[in-house]
Amino acid sequence: MKYPLNCIFKKGYFPDTANDVDDEFCLVSLDTDLYLPIYEGLKFFYPRLVTNGYILIHDFNNSGYPGVREAVVKFCSENNISYTPIPDTGGTAIITK
Repeated sequence: MKYPLNCIFKKGYFPDTANDVDDEFCLVSLDTDLYLPIYEGLKFFYPRLVTNGYILIHDFNNSGYPGVREAVVKFCSENNISYTPIPDTGGTAIITK
């Protein structure tokens, strides 16, 4: 990281580690491989995403991690939000606001 002093690391389990976070985000990358952390991450970050911000969800099209796709589809369906899969090696999906 070019500016490590500008980074905040929180050890533990999400979303418990974000209890004191009240920021807005322009870019979020979720790469947790599991249904619940992806779903909870979307619930946490999407409302805090600025207009025209992006959430990247890694392993959306990875058959080894089916919970990722399930979490994205469920969250987007519940909130009437679209997502775009991209053809990268990780099978990423993008949500924008």
